[in-house]
Amino acid sequence: MPESPPTAEQPSVVDRLTEFAEQWPSLDRDERLEAFRHADQALASDFFLGLEGAQRAVLIHDLGVQERRVWLRLLPADEAADLIQDVDEDIRPSLLGLLDYSMRAEVEALLQYREDVAGGKMNPRYARVSPDMTAQQALAYLRFKAAEHDSLVGYIYVVAPDDCLEGVVSFRELMLAAPSRRIREFIDRKSTRLNSSHGYISYAV
Repeated sequence: MPESPPTAEQPSVVDRLTEFAEQWPSLDRDERLEAFRHADQALASDFFLGLEGAQRAVLIHDLGVQERRVWLRLLPADEAADLIQDVDEDIRPSLLGLLDYSMRAEVEALLQYREDVAGGKMNPRYARVSPDMTAQQALAYLRFKAAEHDSLVGYIYVVAPDDCLEGVVSFRELMLAAPSRRIREFIDRKSTRLNSSHGYISYAV
């Protein structure tokens, strides 16, 4: 049944959202939490999705575990990753644990990708993944890389946190692996000699 048009006694969704947003800055932290909890689902959802990163992180920090689960799962992967980067480090693992398996793999891959970009570890000539990633995380990580670079490679280098090369995996092996299987379980460790121009001169055999 179609909704009735707003009347003077029934403000529109936009009007209610505008009023709520205008009141927000004048509230202290506890009052904001209380107001958010008492807002109806539609209003709270629209407001949460429109919050800036820092304010969203503060709100998530103050919510209970079950509330965090609901609001985190409302976000797309890139915004969930933004949020987790914005919160205190001590609660990041617990927030990741609230995501479903598929979303968590994508968010963790995106966080790793951003860390590697910031650390200057990305190179358009080859792809690298961590041996502790799952196959699903590695595929998500490579999708983010492919969005930035046009070149495709047939093999992916498996590189430990200390930048020691542990071996390679092929795209075919990665695609066929069970999503939860760790990369270290199917590394090809026989390929221990690589062109030094790739920047790897230490090898795990």
